[in-house]
Amino acid sequence: MRSAVGSATLKTFIAISAAHALGDCLGGVWPMFKMLAGVDLAAAGVITTVATIAGTMMQPVFGHWADRGHQRTCIVLGTWLTAMVLLFGPMARYLDLNHPLVWVALCVVLLLIRTGQGMYHPAGASLAGSTSAGRRSTLVSIYIMCGMTGFSLSHLTFSWVYVKLDRELEWLIIPVGLIMLAVMVWCRPRENHHEDRPSIGAMLSRIWELRGKLFELYIVLSLVSGIGFGFIFIMPELARDFGYSNWIVKGGGHVMLVFGSAIVIIPVGMIADRVGRKRVLIITLAMGIGLFYFLLLTPWVTGRQFLEWEFLVLLFLTGGFTGCPNPLGVAHGQALDPKHQSMITGVLMGLAWALGAVIPTIVGFVAKQQEYGPVDALIWTGLGYFVALWLAFWIPRTPRETAAA
Repeated sequence: MRSAVGSATLKTFIAISAAHALGDCLGGVWPMFKMLAGVDLAAAGVITTVATIAGTMMQPVFGHWADRGHQRTCIVLGTWLTAMVLLFGPMARYLDLNHPLVWVALCVVLLLIRTGQGMYHPAGASLAGSTSAGRRSTLVSIYIMCGMTGFSLSHLTFSWVYVKLDRELEWLIIPVGLIMLAVMVWCRPRENHHEDRPSIGAMLSRIWELRGKLFELYIVLSLVSGIGFGFIFIMPELARDFGYSNWIVKGGGHVMLVFGSAIVIIPVGMIADRVGRKRVLIITLAMGIGLFYFLLLTPWVTGRQFLEWEFLVLLFLTGGFTGCPNPLGVAHGQALDPKHQSMITGVLMGLAWALGAVIPTIVGFVAKQQEYGPVDALIWTGLGYFVALWLAFWIPRTPRETAAA
């Protein structure tokens, strides 16, 4: 890797990957917090949807800002905003978390967190993808793997710290501050501040021109990310209803679900660089669908609950293969128009996540009904995977893939 990129570029790549891990770890605690603090499940779903839509809708704007030479600002400021999660501690200690006005306050805090994530994701993914043109899928996959590693540890870490510190989360500002200091020192991307940068209107016009190429990819990533959000949102209650150990309920299951994506992404990204992203995206999505329904339906069909190790292995594999379409889709979209990578990343991550964020509300509402539960909610929302698989066949090829065909 060092031979392919300069020392300063390598340090910047390490810094943005570390910021991604920290930001996604802090930004990923909401599903666990809502269970530990006893927030109403339906209300938590609505809070998730509103905050995620409002926050991620700004990603294309932040992507445009990053393209105009403000990548470092987006990464540093965005990661700092995710530290607003530390406010959950005093809110849990002093407020009634099931009062409607407190729900509004929780939504505002979560909105700030999602806005921060919306700032650093397009800028970081763009920097990662441009580090080495010949290794775009691999580097974007490594960048996303770092985020998923932090995200995978968010539930387990938060549930332990939340109990040990007796909800006094303010102490976490010390380790968070030290990590951010290192990020600010090392994150020095080569940014150009040219006046001939296109306006946001021109950038949006370019995205509109690419709508024929991006539409199928956008819907695929919206469905895949949305169902993934729903799965993660209800994961603590799912493991609890299955009767698994407390450590699985309080983060162990989440670790395996998300860490599967973090591990599987790397070899899959390397394979995609060789044989084509579209082909690999379709194959991994099909495998993910099979694993998803095998995990949910087998106990109902056979009447036998999975052993804990079997459940964890299935979570790892399911998360691994259902998570692959996101980095592959982002890298594919960047290759369609390399000049506007951050903007396209913002569309395929931000706007796609905004549309997909509706699904946690559906999951929370269905799971709360007395005659249903987490499994039923996931089975019904998971049907969107089949729509995504069908649309994936219609995703346009990049010029490179067309020439190699």
